[in-house]
Amino acid sequence: MAGIFWKTRFVLVPLRRIMTNLGKRDMTSGAVRPTKTSRQGHGRALVWFRGDLRCHDNPALEAASQFAGGDGVLGLFLLTPDEWHRHDMSAAKVDLILRTLRVLRGDLQKRFGIPLLVLPATKADTAKTITDLCPRHAFQAAFWRVESEADERA
Repeated sequence: MAGIFWKTRFVLVPLRRIMTNLGKRDMTSGAVRPTKTSRQGHGRALVWFRGDLRCHDNPALEAASQFAGGDGVLGLFLLTPDEWHRHDMSAAKVDLILRTLRVLRGDLQKRFGIPLLVLPATKADTAKTITDLCPRHAFQAAFWRVESEADERA
């Protein structure tokens, strides 16, 4: 079978189906628009959402919004099925992540006017995916919360 898959001991799900369930057209496109603030900022900012999928009290989102002012913020989440498999993530946890992404997308748009871009990636191309977005959207800064899985901590 060709394509990228996420699997655990119980499930093998084509990434294409995951993206379809998320509403791929809505989640993988979205221009950076000025955020809902009149403050002048330092330029557009990217917020990379990793495990902290919340709007309320999110330090990366707050820092990006303060940096950008009214210049525009874009949210980004990278679907990494290879990492989910490597960390033996259960189907229930993946389902929770996907449902939480839908809520996050709605909250970001409704409360702040910030679109959420969801793209597939592998661990190897995560940095390239992010750096390719920066010139395309004229980002001046990127913000994320440093998070490590238990087996990745020193």
